[in-house]
Amino acid sequence: MMAAIAFGSVMSFRSIEGATLPRWLTNLMVALILLLSFGLRIQQLGVVEFKRDEAAISRLALDLAQGEALPLLGIPTSLGIPNTAIPVYLYALPYAISDNPLVPTIFIALLNMLAVALIYQLGRRYASLQVGLLAALLFAVSPWAVIYSRKLWANFLLPPFVVGAVLTGLMGFKEQRPWALVAHPVLAMLAIQIHYSAAIVLGPSALCLILWPAALRKGHWRFLLLGTALATLTVVPLVLGLIGTAPPTLVSLSSSTDVAASSSPPGLVLRHVWILATGGEIHSLAGPDQFRAYLAGLPPLFPLFNVLGLLLIAAVVWMFVRLFRGQSWRESIDAVLLLWLLLPIIALSGPWITPFPHYLIPLMPASLLMVARGIDALLERLPRAWGVASLSLLGLILLGQLWATSQLFSFLDQHPTADAFGVPLHYLLDAREAILSDDPQAVIVVTEDESLRFSQEPAVWDALLNPVPDRRYVNGARTWVIPDGGAVQLVLLSESITGSFGSHLLENTTLETYPQRPGEPDYAVVSSLEHTLAVEALSPTLFANGAVLTGLRSDASGLLTQWTLSGPINVNYQITAQVFDEDGVRLAQADRLSWPGPYWRAGDRLYLWFDLAMPDEAQQVYLSFYTVEGETLRNVDILDVAGNPAGQGAWVDLP
Repeated sequence: MMAAIAFGSVMSFRSIEGATLPRWLTNLMVALILLLSFGLRIQQLGVVEFKRDEAAISRLALDLAQGEALPLLGIPTSLGIPNTAIPVYLYALPYAISDNPLVPTIFIALLNMLAVALIYQLGRRYASLQVGLLAALLFAVSPWAVIYSRKLWANFLLPPFVVGAVLTGLMGFKEQRPWALVAHPVLAMLAIQIHYSAAIVLGPSALCLILWPAALRKGHWRFLLLGTALATLTVVPLVLGLIGTAPPTLVSLSSSTDVAASSSPPGLVLRHVWILATGGEIHSLAGPDQFRAYLAGLPPLFPLFNVLGLLLIAAVVWMFVRLFRGQSWRESIDAVLLLWLLLPIIALSGPWITPFPHYLIPLMPASLLMVARGIDALLERLPRAWGVASLSLLGLILLGQLWATSQLFSFLDQHPTADAFGVPLHYLLDAREAILSDDPQAVIVVTEDESLRFSQEPAVWDALLNPVPDRRYVNGARTWVIPDGGAVQLVLLSESITGSFGSHLLENTTLETYPQRPGEPDYAVVSSLEHTLAVEALSPTLFANGAVLTGLRSDASGLLTQWTLSGPINVNYQITAQVFDEDGVRLAQADRLSWPGPYWRAGDRLYLWFDLAMPDEAQQVYLSFYTVEGETLRNVDILDVAGNPAGQGAWVDLP
């Protein structure tokens, strides 16, 4: 309804030749567009992704918001080049209010609503009121602009900073506004530090300086110098963070370039520009197995969206023709818009990078501003009847985009979308709230990964369970822990976990289950594990790292070992299990990471599983911890009752 009111207001005004609007009505139309943009970006708010990248930046922002650390760098890029900490600082603002990720999700929606307002200002100021309203409405409803406003990625912060940088550049140089000359370099530098793809704003900045240098000749260079100084200050954390940080090697950069060159088909960037401008291919978020089901629930809308792409092409051609047919480049902002659009396309078309659609977020406002200018110019030249028909078609496109986007979020919430859209956040928040409601001091998360640095589930739950002081992670397919003193356990009930050796721990145990989407494994919250696993008790063998071997069980499928742990250690030990016959011939061997040392707690009972073929002639098992330092293996001693070294491994006779 709001979309229809906003569009109808804009278009009814445009269709009246020579019409002017009172200020209150203009403000009302702008307010309706802004409310529409915000509403679309927070609809079904829990249907957002929260995966490893979102968790990583959230972890840094939470640490800053809670005064635990001051990050100088952000999360690393795929090229090994460090990101700046500016996105972390921005996300720390909403995280200072709440550690629930939905709060920064609303924050990013608000920032992108601000981008809609800035687009309106830019279009109204340098084209016409109609262009400003149209461009704002197009960006408010654009499916990809909505999608790119709904999760905690650094580059989703870009639109208000990029549009703000271009707008202040025009106001500073073209209109000679001193405050804009101060703000322009600051906004441009912040945009670049949010995501390096925003470096394209330097092109429009330089062009503004070339086209309108009079601002500096009038002495306003002092304001630009002040802004540049302030912009330089924003780079200080990055410089400090890079001190002592090894730069990426030429080999790594060359390798990344080779991959990009071999994996990017010609014209890929232009295809991305097309789908971002038209709202096409949003069905890709449903994944290769589900996108047809999503499309089957919609009328054939997407071919209609291509009209916007054709309008963009026509607008680009029209602007070039105007520029090279005698129009002064200083009279309009056509040259600035064209450079804003074309520079990212050129920069991402080379063999040095694999272009993803979200790398082109900086050009989206330019493309929709140009579509709006093209529509406005077209309506000026069409007879009234054709103009009304064209406006009706445009209204149908915008309503279709709104419907397709809303239906997509509903679809993603109810269908498993493997290799595409991740589990919607609200499913995870249900389990989170169940855990936090009891204010636990410790929690163990049992999923299919345990590395906090490299694995998705531990990273996600480390951010979501931030209020819990002691958070640890277990790969339940091969490791289980019974904590001494108790700890809440969050268990992913996947096949690899429920079918593992440790599933017996869940038998006859009260489970509070929290479903995900149909076809995806549930989570279960376990207040305490009441059982132990059956093993043959052994005479305790103490290793120098504090682990004590206390039990063992073997069968045809593998070997289960039981350990009692001491306190946490800052070493991640490998462990080897080797099977021998009575003649000392090794029959089988399995090596694995024991369990990350920082997770160890005194008194915990640790179960480690080894996938080992256990032949009938197996007589003994040799177990030993070791670390790998370069090409050197360093075994951990076992200790006798006096604490003296008594070997580098435990020999256990098999029953």
